[in-house]
Amino acid sequence: MDGRRLAPADAREARAGADARETAWKVDVSALEREARRRRATDARGGADADDADAGDDGGKAGRATPLAVVCQDVRYEVRDRKTGATTRLLDDVSAVFPPGGASALMGPSGAGKTTLLDVMSGRKTQGRLRGRVVVGAEPATKAALKTCAAYVEQFDCLLASLTVRETLMYQAELKRGAEGFDAKAREEQVNRLIEDLQLEKCADVVVGSALSRGISGGQAKRTNIGISLVTRPRILFLDEPTSGLDSKTSYDLMRVIRKFCDTAGVTVIATIHSPSSEAFRQFDRLLMLKNGKVTYAGPLFGEEGAETYFYSLGFYFDPNDNFADFLIATAGDDSTDFAREFTASFHHKRNRDEVRKYVREVVNRREAGDTRSLLLANAPKPVGFASAVRTLLKYRTSRNYRDAQFVGARCAGHLIFAAVMATMYAGQGKVMSLDAQINVSNMLFMNNVLPAFAASGYLPSILMERPLLYRELDDGCYPLLAYIAYKIIEEALVALIVSLVATAILYNAAGLRGNFFVDWLAYFGMQQCGGAVAYLCAAVARDVDAANAILPVYNVLQVLFAGVLLNINDVPRAWTWWPPTLFVRYGWKAQMLNHFARVEPPVFLADDGSLVGVTSYYDVTGTTSSNLGFVYLLWACWLVVAAVCTASVRHQNR
Repeated sequence: MDGRRLAPADAREARAGADARETAWKVDVSALEREARRRRATDARGGADADDADAGDDGGKAGRATPLAVVCQDVRYEVRDRKTGATTRLLDDVSAVFPPGGASALMGPSGAGKTTLLDVMSGRKTQGRLRGRVVVGAEPATKAALKTCAAYVEQFDCLLASLTVRETLMYQAELKRGAEGFDAKAREEQVNRLIEDLQLEKCADVVVGSALSRGISGGQAKRTNIGISLVTRPRILFLDEPTSGLDSKTSYDLMRVIRKFCDTAGVTVIATIHSPSSEAFRQFDRLLMLKNGKVTYAGPLFGEEGAETYFYSLGFYFDPNDNFADFLIATAGDDSTDFAREFTASFHHKRNRDEVRKYVREVVNRREAGDTRSLLLANAPKPVGFASAVRTLLKYRTSRNYRDAQFVGARCAGHLIFAAVMATMYAGQGKVMSLDAQINVSNMLFMNNVLPAFAASGYLPSILMERPLLYRELDDGCYPLLAYIAYKIIEEALVALIVSLVATAILYNAAGLRGNFFVDWLAYFGMQQCGGAVAYLCAAVARDVDAANAILPVYNVLQVLFAGVLLNINDVPRAWTWWPPTLFVRYGWKAQMLNHFARVEPPVFLADDGSLVGVTSYYDVTGTTSSNLGFVYLLWACWLVVAAVCTASVRHQNR
């Protein structure tokens, strides 16, 4: 819908009315705190809704936390292009008050700076240069302060597909509030109340699902995603496009749920919104419009001094039969009007500026709102420690993963099938001392070490799918990165332990291998762990599955080339002599070769000098069995460290 221009005479009359209102207007910061309730009682939601809101406020006073406001004063945010060195200002002198316990909408055309401002207020922008002031309650909006009172809900849902809604919320409750002394029963009661508040009773025990597996609906997933943030009982909730991808009915239901938390729990909601339904849009109290990083409107959304009246004064008429949100977006897209300049010249700008200044002066500088810092710290969530985090991750994620045929199959099927095939191909070869038999056994042992390295590619999809959730949980402070790595090591090791034992037993007995069985098993198990570590490294540095699947085979093929079977290690060009020591396949193969041929190694191979040598000498298999196994596990640790560093330093998020 396009914004409708008024006739010139009507536009002049509208401006005259605005000037008259300017002379009669006075700033009252205390009115900000009462504004949300007043709007809900008087505007177009109807008397029934107003009564419900009042009842909710009265009924929720006992558990209602002290509401907190968010204030931006002269916020500028600039980023520098690394290639050109040019600086782009994404936010330009943005000032606004987001009243405590209210719902505020951030709107504007694409590229207006909505999400950028949301990220700045929530402390998620760290790369650019920030000027101005962002205040939470009476404290600067530092990361430490925000962690105590705020939660951020991203546009795209980050949920574990294998968990039910109830398990998802219990999982987050244990991670985020497990150190607060709540027993299991208390956490369960809290989750049940949250499920009821979010209207998720019908799907509480339904798995979340994914694009590949059926689960809950899109609206239910949105509410579950919001519920994850509400587990910590935040007083400020930042929402990035909460109604994106939802139909009008679902978006309205979602916004009513969010509205309920404003009314009954005193949660301050700040949400970017693009094209909500008319009913969903009426759940907001205030509006901040942006265009090209500049404020084009800031103030009440509805009422005599609201956005409709303001844009009417600029000559834009809103048809009540249309969607007001669509009208605002369409009007903001009118490039013939400099909305930022018009707003600066209006009394609405003066009102907004005085609100901000008075709030900063009276509430921040003089601390007339009380000791906000102590209030923040008193209700700060206390995440669990390292050991408890690992235990919780194993309890909820590993237990579910082990029930997932795709997860387990990627880690088991290939190994067992390959072991069975090789057992039939090389049956009894280990007991034969002929030249051909020794070559066959050498090649078999080599392939037995190469397979786990290549099989790790089957891990990549699941690793990459859970990466957004990892980022979210790290940002929320659920656990340190080291706890996640420890959990993944244990999870992968438990599967590999069983699979490697079975696969080694099949091949060891069928092929008639000699030496210590456990040496062969330790080598195979080490190959699995090293392959998994490299797979996690590829998943950390690659943007998507295609990129990861392009990186991992390159490394594995290089292992095949330089392991010492296709080309003797002594014949490797000098320029490449540094590379073979980094290849775990070479050490695993050497350990199994020494284990098998240590006692019986007939000299049947012709050396360069014409003498006969054994198979280990021919392939230049040096060292001892234990030393080569040691190098396998040393490389495993090194690749894990590199993967952890890359996971912590590389983020693939489109912001």
